[in-house]
Amino acid sequence: MESAILAMPYRSVTIARPSLLLGSRAEYRLGEQIAKRLAFLAPRRYKPVHADAVAATLVSAAKDDVPGRRIIESKDIGVAAP
Repeated sequence: MESAILAMPYRSVTIARPSLLLGSRAEYRLGEQIAKRLAFLAPRRYKPVHADAVAATLVSAAKDDVPGRRIIESKDIGVAAP
């Protein structure tokens, strides 16, 4: 999917690659509950991120309106740009 989007002639493309998304859900997901409890063992790039942080990061990228292609990895979600 990413390759197809990046191949399109948009002036600006931002792709977010979040790890496990945290936030309230309508249904219970046992695997996610286990992963959340074990997250402290994961390297920083795989730490769970809150869905609100993903949304805020994407809104910020849209407001910045920087031309080109940008991929935001999970470890960079919610981190202010320099």
